[in-house]
Amino acid sequence: MKVNQEKILLQWIENGDFHKKEISRQNIIDIMQSLKNGFDENNFVSTQMCEVLPKTISIHINKDRNKELDVPTIICQMPNGYKGIDIMRNHKIIWGILNEYCKE
Repeated sequence: MKVNQEKILLQWIENGDFHKKEISRQNIIDIMQSLKNGFDENNFVSTQMCEVLPKTISIHINKDRNKELDVPTIICQMPNGYKGIDIMRNHKIIWGILNEYCKE
């Protein structure tokens, strides 16, 4: 599958309903880069996101399943497979950003 250089497909499940929309690749990269730079002592998740977002085709978030997991996960579809990123609940800024993207 080919990477759209401008957009990433965001797909999420919430309350049993499936949603999807396109988001700006550069916008989410810029946000994650500023988190990575601003929180240099606790930036593992934003660093991972900065590494995968340039090649990400789509991001999948199952909010219903994540409620049951000790460590919630997002799945990034890449040209050569999938990359899971665990994001602990205490990363409230990252989850807040992802939740904002998940609004229709």
